[in-house]
Amino acid sequence: MAFGRTLRHLVTTRRATQRRFPEALLRRFQAAITAGETTHRGEVRLIVEAAMPLRKVRRGMSTRQRALDLFGTFRVWDTEENNGVLLYVNVCDRRIEIVADRAAARAIGDEHWQSVCARAGAAFREERFEAGVDAALEAISGALAIAFPPAAAVAARHELSDRPIVI
Repeated sequence: MAFGRTLRHLVTTRRATQRRFPEALLRRFQAAITAGETTHRGEVRLIVEAAMPLRKVRRGMSTRQRALDLFGTFRVWDTEENNGVLLYVNVCDRRIEIVADRAAARAIGDEHWQSVCARAGAAFREERFEAGVDAALEAISGALAIAFPPAAAVAARHELSDRPIVI
């Protein structure tokens, strides 16, 4: 299995990601993140990665570990209220992971994030990437709206870019 996964990550290119996530779709996801953030004080970041670096795959890095790695690299944790949430999509592994900062993790809980990932993952296995990401973004914003309702004093604060990152 390790060899098969390594081979998949070797041959999965950015072009495969562009086919599944064209620029117009990424702009739509950006608009969904922006709209969602008007309903809460959280910060949502979307990262789509075609395939992990081979050195990380060879070391046995899981998609969860990669999501945690990118959470730190892109400073999703660096929000005033510690309520940043990363939605990580790994195209090669057809996996989705959610990493929530401390306050968001405490307020919402792992069970919710895991159920969102399970639903989106089911869509991914059926090659319905767009539907999976749409549902995940909606569920993330819905949970953040309950845990961190908007407040007039911080409504204008925007700490992280809404533009999806494609690696």
